Amino acid sequence: MVVAGDRLQATLPYLVWATQLSDYVAAATGSGTTAERPVSGLMWVGQMYYDTTLDLPVWVASLGPTVWVDATGAVV
Repeated sequence: MVVAGDRLQATLPYLVWATQLSDYVAAATGSGTTAERPVSGLMWVGQMYYDTTLDLPVWVASLGPTVWVDATGAVV
């Protein structure tokens, strides 16, 4: 993969890759209140979110409709 062109500007494939990587990192490190849990734009089943209201990590069990579960599998 070419990272920079002849003028040391990032190439389009690199920018696309970097954007996707940034999106995955943001998704993998999400946290906030129960009310702030995302319901759209989720990237995968199993995606984690640290719920500060519950003070627990929760995971996406279903993307459509969005269902969140705790470590025991209980819907939260």
